[in-house]
Amino acid sequence: MPGYYIHFATANKKNLKNRSFVCGLEMPDLLKHYLKKNGIEGAKLKYDKLKTPDMPDFSYFEKRLLEKEEFDRPTGMHYGSSSKPDIKFFWNSLTKEEKSNPFFLGYLWHLLGDHLIYKKLNLTERMKQNIKLENSDVETETDILHTDWDKINNLVKNNYPYIIIPKEICNLSIISFIKEGKTKYANWHVIKESIDYLKQFDIANLDTDVLIEEVLNR
Repeated sequence: MPGYYIHFATANKKNLKNRSFVCGLEMPDLLKHYLKKNGIEGAKLKYDKLKTPDMPDFSYFEKRLLEKEEFDRPTGMHYGSSSKPDIKFFWNSLTKEEKSNPFFLGYLWHLLGDHLIYKKLNLTERMKQNIKLENSDVETETDILHTDWDKINNLVKNNYPYIIIPKEICNLSIISFIKEGKTKYANWHVIKESIDYLKQFDIANLDTDVLIEEVLNR
């Protein structure tokens, strides 16, 4: 999955001023980190401390958080895998009120960012090919991809200096910056193009259904 820095960079500056939107933008990955580190009860405590009036109770996500994320089923926090989230399933599951809620708009923006960046980088297919051609394995190539994201973090930081990482992400100590070396999977020019495309949209003031179709078909 693209790192937190990339997700923050894809968001319009106006939207980033809304705390509920920011929490939504973090949540598909953040709750998974909390679960891994603190267990389900610890994840609930962490969530409740972050909760804004726009956010649903933890019970809204509890079952989904414990589900395995699968490529061909809308399960888990990404409604599928992070490489191919079922965005329409997520969006259609929301009520009319939730569709205008900044928290859920932030959540949507995270899923759209995952979809677009994985699609433009063709990550899934390239990883499959390299595993076969290089006699590698999923774990090895995933580690390489994570190192790529650390290299991209440094470029994002330099190109979008206005981004401030929230305290709850800083406290995880998971954001790293690698200043040198080529990336194997994460092409910076492709990522920057995707970031600049997405960040132009103020999702709070657009026809979201039309916007989803545009991003999915890009």
